Amino acid sequence: MFSDSDIAKNFHSARTKTEAIITGVLAPMSIEELLSELQTGIAFSLSTDASNHAELKTFPIIIRYFNSSGVQNKLLDFVHLQDEKSKHVAEMLLDVITKYGLNPEKMIAFCAANAPVNFGDINRAEGDNVFTKLKQIKSKLIPVGCPSHLVDKSAQIAGERALSVDIESVVAKISSFFSGEKSGVLQRHQRFIEFWDFLELHYLKFPNHSKTRWLTLFPLIERILKLWEALKSYFLSNEICPRMLETFFESNLSQCYFLFMHSAIKLFNTTSLILQKNNRSLPEMIRELRKL
Repeated sequence: MFSDSDIAKNFHSARTKTEAIITGVLAPMSIEELLSELQTGIAFSLSTDASNHAELKTFPIIIRYFNSSGVQNKLLDFVHLQDEKSKHVAEMLLDVITKYGLNPEKMIAFCAANAPVNFGDINRAEGDNVFTKLKQIKSKLIPVGCPSHLVDKSAQIAGERALSVDIESVVAKISSFFSGEKSGVLQRHQRFIEFWDFLELHYLKFPNHSKTRWLTLFPLIERILKLWEALKSYFLSNEICPRMLETFFESNLSQCYFLFMHSAIKLFNTTSLILQKNNRSLPEMIRELRKL
């Protein structure tokens, strides 16, 4: 950072000073520049999503708009709530709009996760949800859910209906079998390394699988396929092999299931990663979804 400045190269700052610079200088300046640009009459969308922070729910407030430099995504605020009930989330967003003097007439869309608390049912019907409450200040507000999540959910439903085997359970079982730092797990891992060495394979760590995002199965399935022979030999020769994995690896179709899912999920995963990019416009997203 600032590699062309000899002064910056020699600058050192501990946590307290760095925090003061960020919260006392950089953050206020960033917000001031954002609000100044919005006051020119630019249309914008409002986005938020809840994440857990100790006993609280943390809501980042993101403003998305378009200017001469392209699509902009700016952090306006961080708000903490005790829960994520639609009433409290809507009240919080309305307070933010008032606090920063945002013009509701220029707010064209509300973006959030595809959850009932945000948008109600699949038809975006009127009801006890955040979107309905925000429409009280902007009747023609556009609801925008997460397209990446829709792709993820579509892949999950298709995968679960297409095969007679629950691939996610198999992957999770294999991953958990080698997870943790207990002595038993370390012994399993050490014994598995012997199979790698025997088959002349390089050490490959298992990625983590997020239960909230089905497409995170892709890197795990890919890794399992690379280690297929070692895994199959290990589990079928292991006296403490879980019964589910023993039955799975005994089947002649088990590798076919994984090869099929790897090929199918890759299509969904590629689209999902494209949709997650910050600089994507709506027409580009629609094009990617149609291609899928």
